Parts: sequence; structure tokens; C-alpha cells
Amino acid sequence: MRNFIENDFKYDVKIFKINTEFYEIRKLNSAKEIINHLIDSHKSNFEIEENQFSISNHEIDDLNITSYVYNEPEKESYWKQFLPTEITNNHNFEIKRISFVLFVSISDKIYSLVGGGGISVVKKYLNHTFGIDIYECLADLDHDQISSITLRNIAGKLTEERDIFRNGQNLADSINFTDIPRKINLELRKELKETIFNFIDFSNDKTLIEVSTYFFIKQKVNFETFVELIKVLTNLEDNKLHTPISSFVKEKDETLISAEYEKILHNEIYDIMIDLYGPNRQNTTRRFDIDFIHPSKIIEFYECDTYKVYAKKKRNCFFETNDKYLLFEKTLEYIYSQLGDKLESIYDFNSILFGIKVIGYKNEKKQTIAPFLQHITCEIKYNNYPIFKIDNLWYRVKDNFIETINSKTIGLLDNNSIPHNILTYKWESKETEGEYNLKYENLEKYIVLDKMISQNIELCDIIYEDKENVYLIHVKKGFDAKMRDLSNQISIAANRLYTDVNSEDKIYLKSVFKRYDNHKITENEFLKIFEKNIVFVMAYKSGFGEETTITDRVKKSKSNIAKYCIIQTNQEMKNLYSLKYYDIK
Repeated sequence: MRNFIENDFKYDVKIFKINTEFYEIRKLNSAKEIINHLIDSHKSNFEIEENQFSISNHEIDDLNITSYVYNEPEKESYWKQFLPTEITNNHNFEIKRISFVLFVSISDKIYSLVGGGGISVVKKYLNHTFGIDIYECLADLDHDQISSITLRNIAGKLTEERDIFRNGQNLADSINFTDIPRKINLELRKELKETIFNFIDFSNDKTLIEVSTYFFIKQKVNFETFVELIKVLTNLEDNKLHTPISSFVKEKDETLISAEYEKILHNEIYDIMIDLYGPNRQNTTRRFDIDFIHPSKIIEFYECDTYKVYAKKKRNCFFETNDKYLLFEKTLEYIYSQLGDKLESIYDFNSILFGIKVIGYKNEKKQTIAPFLQHITCEIKYNNYPIFKIDNLWYRVKDNFIETINSKTIGLLDNNSIPHNILTYKWESKETEGEYNLKYENLEKYIVLDKMISQNIELCDIIYEDKENVYLIHVKKGFDAKMRDLSNQISIAANRLYTDVNSEDKIYLKSVFKRYDNHKITENEFLKIFEKNIVFVMAYKSGFGEETTITDRVKKSKSNIAKYCIIQTNQEMKNLYSLKYYDIK
């Protein structure tokens, strides 16, 4: 290797890994084919001309290395704006940026190193938990000192949470039992520096690593050390021993995922389609725990004002809407219409399902795009055990998960319920959420704001006030994965209201009042309501019956996502407003 490497220049390197099971490339036969596909796709998508790129291939020990270097316009020189057009017409003032990707393949694995704009070549194909997966092979939860951590959770929050610890904190004390780590900065333990990573010339006693989509030791290394690091990462991945750092354990068995988990999911979706549109359609569809949202661009998906659904190889969409809640069922309606006399063929059903994609737009500009199936967040049962699909990844849970989540949910519901004299009407089985809300429209002390959306934020469905409190009630039918949406609505509304209440102009509340457009009260009277103690209410209809206790209802519920939404929303509201709960009869 020394004959190949003639310099000792050192650089910071973030190592990524290609997800060879990504749907576009999973059927390709070799690392070489996959790498060629990624390069060809990039050249095509970014219109890279033949004279703008170069590719070379090399071998070092057991590693096959492919380098892809290309030029791309970054911006135009400011001189073009300064000089008259007659002078600039005959000159090219583009400032070009050199970008590159280094692919390193060994065995069945493909790693990558990127520079400049090279991330655009591999971004779509990355293993987004690679760095976290590697760290789980090294973790000591009780002794690893972290400096910052970014988390997601099964409640599907619109933003990731980032905590920073100036004096360090044990990892075990930093993760909630249902948090999923997305990025961790922590100190590399001395024992690891002296054993697994002893080939690195560390310049400081304290060395940080950052794990996320990538694995990054914050120590400059030369190319020879980089090659050794790739070999070490390969060995770590081959070692099946690892320490899960969350109650959620990412499923790594791709055969199990495709043969079992995905099969269960596809069958559940098929059954929902038959229940909704089949010849013996049901009045009430089965309660499969499912939510429909983009797997990574959650905020952008919520902000879209138009959604279009496309079948495979079709230029025109078969469904367009501004209501994201219609996407799932209308897609199933389309599939049903296409099956014809092949209705009982799950193979033909899957053939159509797999080819469907959803594109979201904001102000006619494309915001999000992903296959239909990747939008699905759900909980399935495998061997009577809960399995979660979150952000298009599959997770198992630790053995004590169900007991813990039930206990926490029961405690919150027992101690934080609103008085029974607020939501007094029963929710009839055929009533929609809107129809139920309108029952309170003309009652004293109530204001119905259902669908009164201002600044893309719904303050609540129903307002109820007494002498001391104003209750902002958000209503949802069902106690299932749709509770993620209820949780998000409350979080968004509470944060926006908190900002507005503490401002002088009250722009948001005034805009809500204008949308309300009811002469029942004046604007000043409406604003005065919010001088009272503000209480948000998460109201839902579980459908488990009036005679059952809270404990019985929680244990009967099969939706662990719904239970976690109760817990997570309570945590998020602690620095904003009181949060109460109510199971509508």
C-alpha cells in the first residue's frame, strides 16, 4: 500500500455507506454495477457533460476504489454584474466548483467519501443510520460522555430535538425510552483509542466522534489511515454483537423485512382497500394503526398546499388534492379501479402499489417526493409482537416497552383529565369530527373554530371557557396512529399561541378571529379570553366504552404510537401550557 500512497497530508473524513437494499439498486448484481448506476444517474440528472467529469478505478489490498470527479457551476462572478453587457457577452463568468465522490467497496459493502457538492451523487442512496449502527458496536451507555444529541420519536414530531451538554452527560441518562437517536456527538473512550483505533495518531487526549448518517472521528487522518479505518468499520459491521441505545432496535435482517414485515403491511393495506371499496364493503374499516406522512421532510409535507399522486411511468397524476388526509384512501380507490377482474390477486395489487409515488407542492414548487409506501408510518404485529415502521425504517422494541408505555400513559390520563361537564355530547358512530364539533356551535361559553386555519395553523377545534380557564380543545376520532397528527397540531398551535400572547400586536389571534367571522363576540372580547389560564386539551374517541376504566382502555388499545403521543405531547407542553386529556363518550 505504501507504493500507492506517496503523501502524508491529513484531512477530516466523514464516512458514509450506500444502502445496497435501496429499491432502485437492490437488484443490481455487484458493487461495480451499483456505483456505475449512481454515477450515471447523477450525470443524467445534473446534465454533466462528457468533458466535465472523470472516473478512475484502483485496488488497495481487498478494497476496490472508484473516484468520480466533476465540475459544476456554483455561481456567477460578481464582476459580471458590475461590467456592461457588451463586455461580458463574450466571456464565461461562471465560477466552477470541483466535486468528487470516492467509492470504496469491500465484500458486499460500499462506503463513500464526498467533497464539494459530491453529496448530491449519493444522498438518495445512503444508509441513514450507518454511523449510529457503528456506534452501537462500540457503545458503553453508562460511561460514554456525550456533548450533544439529536433525537426523533415515534410521535412523529415535526422537528428533531437537539440537546447540548456543556459538561458532558452519560448517554444512558440522555435518551427517553422511546427516542430514536439521529445524531450523537460524544467522547471516544480511551480504551477504544488504545485498541480498536490504535492505528490513528491522536493529537489530543480528548477526541470527539460524531455519528449520524455518517461515522466521523474528529481527528485529521491521512489516506493510509483512512483505508485502515474502512477495514475496521467493515469488521465492526460483521460483528453481530452490538448494544442498542434505544428501546427501538433497528431491524437489520433485510430478508425478514421483505419476507415478513413488508408482506404483513401490504396485506393490511390490501384488506383496507377491500373493506373500503370491495363488493362487501364494511361500514367501519379495520383499525390498522397507520399514518401517512413523508418519511424525512415532515415539515415540508405539512406545508404543501397541493398533493399529486402518480402511477408508475405515468406523466399525469391520477389524483390531486389540497387535503393530505385523502391521499391514502384515494390511492386505494385508484388501485381498486385498476385491478378489475384481478381483484383477488395480491401480486397484481402489489405491482400497482409499488409503482405509485406522491409529490407535494407549495406555491406550485415541488417540495416533497417519495414512493407511496415510504409515506406510511405504522405498527404491525409479527408473532404477536409490535413492530414499528418509522421514517421508512423498521424497528423492534425491547421486552419491557409495552409495560413501561402502558404505565406512563395510565398515570397521565388518570391525573390530567378535564371535568366531565365540558364535552357533554356523545359522539355517534357515524358522525365525522366536523359534525361532532358543530354540536357545540351555538352553546354559551363555547366557540367552534374547526377548520378556521390561519397562517396554516389551526388553533383548536373548540374553545370552552369558565371563570378562570380557557380550554383549547383539539378533537380526533380514534385512538391510533392518527394521534400523531393530533399531537403535532397541539404542538404547533401551542408554540404559535405562546409567541402571540406574549407580543403586543396579537397578529395570529386577530387573524383567527377574522377567519371565525362570527358576530357573537367582538375582537376585543375574543382577545380577552386569552388573558385567562390557557389549557390545551387532547380529546379523542377511543371507542372502548363508558363502563371501562382508564387502565382497561389503555391495556385494550393496540396502538403503542397513540400511547406514546400522550406521553410525548405532555413532555413538550411543560414549558408552554397545561395539557389535559379526554376520552369522548
